[in-house]
Amino acid sequence: MGIFRDHQVAEVLGVRVEIKGSPTLLGGRFRLLIGGEKADEVVCNVGTRKSLRGGVKQSDAERSVVVELKQGLLHTEFRLLVDGQEQPLQKLV
Repeated sequence: MGIFRDHQVAEVLGVRVEIKGSPTLLGGRFRLLIGGEKADEVVCNVGTRKSLRGGVKQSDAERSVVVELKQGLLHTEFRLLVDGQEQPLQKLV
């Protein structure tokens, strides 16, 4: 978790995927937004790992979206997977 907030974005199959984080006493609260709609939310405390899950529709199939979080003392590590393939994330300030 950044000192005040985290905001990571990616474009997946033409759909905007966002992870927004806000600080809590022991870590952070993170929301996964897909196309502007809330898909999942978790609280991740320092020293723990959590996942956010959702999906992106493509034609008649849905692609799995998983964000793996690892909360450190002063920062959070993010990993975006779409159908198991890692995708780049961009940090917004």
